Amino acid sequence: MTLRADIQLTRDGFVCNARFSAESGEPCTLIGPNGSGKSTVAAALAGILRIDTGSIELNKTSLDNGRRVLCPQRRNVGVVFQDRLLFPTMTVRDNIAFGLRARGQSKNEANRSAGKWLDRLDLTQHADKRPSQLSGGQAQRAALARALAIDPDLLILDEPLAELDPESKPGIRRLIADLLNEFTGVSILITHDPLEARSLAQRIVVIEDGAIVQTGSPDDLQRTPRSAFAAAFVGINLFAGVITLTADKPSVTGARRAGQSDDAPSTTIRIASPDLPDRAEVFAALHPRAIILSHDKPASSARNAHHCTVESIDPIDGALRVTLTGPIELTAEITDEARTDLHLTAGSPIWASFKATEVRVYRR
Repeated sequence: MTLRADIQLTRDGFVCNARFSAESGEPCTLIGPNGSGKSTVAAALAGILRIDTGSIELNKTSLDNGRRVLCPQRRNVGVVFQDRLLFPTMTVRDNIAFGLRARGQSKNEANRSAGKWLDRLDLTQHADKRPSQLSGGQAQRAALARALAIDPDLLILDEPLAELDPESKPGIRRLIADLLNEFTGVSILITHDPLEARSLAQRIVVIEDGAIVQTGSPDDLQRTPRSAFAAAFVGINLFAGVITLTADKPSVTGARRAGQSDDAPSTTIRIASPDLPDRAEVFAALHPRAIILSHDKPASSARNAHHCTVESIDPIDGALRVTLTGPIELTAEITDEARTDLHLTAGSPIWASFKATEVRVYRR
């Protein structure tokens, strides 16, 4: 089963021109900055928004071509909204059975199907409760059950963990992973959380300013991010510049953080010999763990070295991310022990160095 979307619409001055596809058995995650168009795409797929031109096709069936459109009730689409939108006056069982009743099933048939999902998602003991009587995690399981009970061809999960407390998130994340592995249709997850994207997706679609800027696996995004947002999402330093080839010191000149204007400060980054021509416009990617911090300038000429100032130190994934300002903006990753040894605090001067071989260079 395949989803093919060419979504072209304008709403309240926002222009969306997003084209992408997704396959069954390949959970797809849509990521992007706030206001990039993620929710617009989700609403168009669900039939809440009509497109102006283009097409949305699911399993070779046209859902919307800008002229003829299937209403939401006729699309076999299950949606879990960020705030769940469970019907407050219905019981959990009735919420789960609602879509089936709307499709013409008898109450007994719908309740039997709902019962299977109550059992599958460990909600049987809460079947006769109202949504207001549920915890956040229980309500999210109920919303998942309601979306899946109709056996949808397309499942849309819009920020499914955003409203949950930290204690509930790991369990619901594992549940969603299990459900997506079992799901036979096309699934679209919308998230701003890198951990969710890495753990739940096989394919990532990056949308910015209403347009798709990159698609690929989580590993693809990690190796070769193609925008400042994509790089920040996976925690990679990304610079834009131009290849300059010399006899023994190839470099990326005019290097500045991706996304910065041409008049922003720039520097030169030494690189290993690239398989690219002189003056090629490139990205240069550097993992924060490849950066070494020291109080003294490294003696080795094989390293890039920049005298910087510590702007901030933030814990992330069991390590510390150190944001540095100077001739080039950098993010380094160190251990808490290294921070103690270096006596690092905001405002500390420090040398940041990295090997030329640690820099991945590829065309823009």
